[in-house]
Amino acid sequence: MPTVRNWWGEISYATEDIITFPRGIIGFEGVKQYILIPLGETPFRILQAVDGSGLAFVVVDPNSFVEGYELALANDEEGAAIYCIVTVPNDPAQMTANLRAPLVIDLVRRQGRQEILEEAYPLRFPLRKPVTSPVEVAAGDGGDLEDKEVGASA
Repeated sequence: MPTVRNWWGEISYATEDIITFPRGIIGFEGVKQYILIPLGETPFRILQAVDGSGLAFVVVDPNSFVEGYELALANDEEGAAIYCIVTVPNDPAQMTANLRAPLVIDLVRRQGRQEILEEAYPLRFPLRKPVTSPVEVAAGDGGDLEDKEVGASA
């Protein structure tokens, strides 16, 4: 069984777990093969490159934090998983998700792509706030600003 090393150790995976991004991910077009690693009971995952580069992204299903997040999918992508790349600064309370460039992953075919949306979704949607409309955030109205712990149950 192949392994990949990341910041918390070595991970074993099966070759059938590999997700191929034929065009790569923006800024990392040369890295095409990844595995998706769950992070316990949280909505977060690690999208870990398996090419030995050590490249990894924290990703999250946008529907975990955003009410009404929609993405038009092709008919053959109806069962695809949607993830957004998360930026995790030194202060985790400042985490944001890029809602404008989601990852579409066909978990059956093990193929992924990054979609660039023209909608008014923000590049830096704050994940510490309660579920709210990304359009409100893009317009500067964050709705209810009461803090919410990421991964905590409502």
